[in-house]
Amino acid sequence: MLISFHAFTSKYSKAVAIVYIVICCLIATPENSTIWRIAPLGNQNDECRYYISSRGGDGIGHQMEAKFSCLATAWVLNHTYVHHPVSELEHGADPRTMENLFGMSYVTSILPNKIAVPYDNNTMIPKRHAPKWIGSCNQASWFQSDTKEQAECAEKREQIKVHTFDNCWDYFWCHVESWKDVWQRDIRPLLHLRASTISPSYQRANSTLYLALHVRLGDSGYRRLSSSWCMNVLHHLVLAASEINTIDHVYAVVHSDGSKDEVKDGLGLTSTKIASLVNNNFFEFSLLTKGTNTSPAQAIADMIDADIFIASCSGLSYVAALLRTNPQTILHPETKERPRMVQLGWSMLRVEDDDVWRCAEATPSNASGGCKRWHSVGDFFWSNLMTIATSGAD
Repeated sequence: MLISFHAFTSKYSKAVAIVYIVICCLIATPENSTIWRIAPLGNQNDECRYYISSRGGDGIGHQMEAKFSCLATAWVLNHTYVHHPVSELEHGADPRTMENLFGMSYVTSILPNKIAVPYDNNTMIPKRHAPKWIGSCNQASWFQSDTKEQAECAEKREQIKVHTFDNCWDYFWCHVESWKDVWQRDIRPLLHLRASTISPSYQRANSTLYLALHVRLGDSGYRRLSSSWCMNVLHHLVLAASEINTIDHVYAVVHSDGSKDEVKDGLGLTSTKIASLVNNNFFEFSLLTKGTNTSPAQAIADMIDADIFIASCSGLSYVAALLRTNPQTILHPETKERPRMVQLGWSMLRVEDDDVWRCAEATPSNASGGCKRWHSVGDFFWSNLMTIATSGAD
C-alpha cells in the first residue's frame, strides 16, 4: 500500500522521497496512457479517446477501402472512427450515390459513440498526417510513432483533435488477424445490408453459375491485372462447371476500364474452347467495359452478388471482396502490396508457365518465412470451388 508523501518525508530524506514518488507514478500510470500504444478493445480509459479519420481523393474504390480500414482499425484498437462523407470522386462517380450505397454515414450513426461518430465542424478540428506507404509491414506504423500525444479527454477539451489520414492501410493490411473476425461478424453485415440494395445487372435463374470479373487495366507495373492470369482462371472455372451435373449454364459479367475488344481478346473469349461452350449455350458473357456507361454502383452490386468473384489488385475489388459473405469464393492474383490478405481466406492464386496452379494458405503469425505458403492445386480445386459456390453460402 502507498503511504503519503508527508509520512514518507518524515522518515526519509526529500531526495529519496522524490525518487519514490517517480517510481510510484510509473507503476500507477497505465501502459496504454499514450495514444500510440496498441491496446486491445476495452483497455483504454473510456473518458479519453483517440479520434482517427480518413479523408482523401481518388476513385470510390480507393476512398472506401481507406474508410473501411480506419473504421476497422479504430474498432480493434479502441479508438474512435470519425466519418467524413465522400464529397468528391474521380472517374465520374456521383459522391452522394456512393455514400448512400456503402452506407458509412448510416453505419456510423447506429454504432456506439465510442466506436464511431460523424465529423462535426463545430466541435472537431482535423490534424492531417501523411501515412506510410502500404506494404512496409516490417516498419513502424503511425500508431507506433515516437510522437507521444495524449488522447482527447472529455473533461479537458474544447475541440476534439481528429487525426486524419488518407487511409489506415499501414495497420489494416499489416495486422489482418487482429480485425478479420470483428469485420466478418460485426462490420460487414451492416455494410452489406446497404450495398446489397442495388440489384445486379442480371436476373438470376436456376442451375446457373454467375461469375463476376473485375479486369482493371488502368494500373501499371505489378498492380496491372494480367489478362492471361484472368483468362486462365476463367477457362478453368467454365470447364470445371461443365463437368457439374447441377450447372446447366454459366453467366459471366466482366467489368473493366478497358475497351470491349481489348478485354475480349485478353480474356481469350474468342478461343476455340470457350467458343464451343458459347455455341452450345452453356457459357454466356456480358462485357461492361469502357464506354458502356456502367456505374461503379452497378459493378459493386455484381461483384457482391456473383457466386464467384475474380478480383483485380484494385481498391474497387478489395471493397467488393470485403463485403462478400464467403471468402473462399474470391479469387485474387498474387499481390506484393497486401500479402497478408491471404489471412482473410481469399483464394490467392498464381500460375506458372506450364499451367501449374498454386494457391496460398496463411501461416501462423509466429511462423518463419513470411505470412503464407504456396501449394499446388489441380482439378479438385476447381471442382470443389464449384461445390462451394453453388451451396448458397454467398
